[in-house]
Amino acid sequence: MKYVCWVFVGAAIMTAQAWAIWPAQPLPLDGTPWTTHAGATARPPPLPRQAKVHRVEQPDGTAVYTSTLSVVAPTHPRYAVHLSLEAVYVVTSAPGEGAVRHSLGSDYLLSLLHGGAAPVQAAFITADGNMRRLGDGAYEQRVVATQVQALTGKPVMAGHLSLQAQYRALLTAGTDFALTHGLMLGAALTPEQMLKMKRDMVWLVEYPVSMPDGSVRAVLVPQVYVLRREEWR
Repeated sequence: MKYVCWVFVGAAIMTAQAWAIWPAQPLPLDGTPWTTHAGATARPPPLPRQAKVHRVEQPDGTAVYTSTLSVVAPTHPRYAVHLSLEAVYVVTSAPGEGAVRHSLGSDYLLSLLHGGAAPVQAAFITADGNMRRLGDGAYEQRVVATQVQALTGKPVMAGHLSLQAQYRALLTAGTDFALTHGLMLGAALTPEQMLKMKRDMVWLVEYPVSMPDGSVRAVLVPQVYVLRREEWR
């Protein structure tokens, strides 16, 4: 596998068949829309700043894009942040909305994996043996949509009718890939694993999340991997 490295505008881009890293813009995960001056809603910038976007080129000319995230608990009133070490979801959405109550989340992937393989004593496993997630289904769908927007320019990719339908398809694809290639919960895909991807997917990757009280929690975050032929824009 060939590695090439360029340096420009202070950012390194490596291709291993191409492993690339770009600087990024903040991810709006606090419930607010992307805005410009005077509060006008705008299309988000092409890259998040609290993330690094990576590209792995496959031999057939396609490329897999994903991002490394920097996660901070939201402060928007529509979300509750749970400081308890035993909380399964660090962030939960405002109750009372049917869409929130019935939002598909990463429990769907874990049910398909029958729990899934995780490292012994992983930091994201609570004392009760539960896998601590960044958020409930509604919040996870926003996290996924924000990544998809940054990677493709739209929050919902072609072929999906809604955020929930998209998330279900990505989780199903992630489950299939995990069962085929023996993925470990919490571990991001390696460049070699990304070379084997055949469709867009989500996998649960461990990240530290900064809490309002200054503490840090290890959580599982849905990380998006998209497969594209076109060049990065």
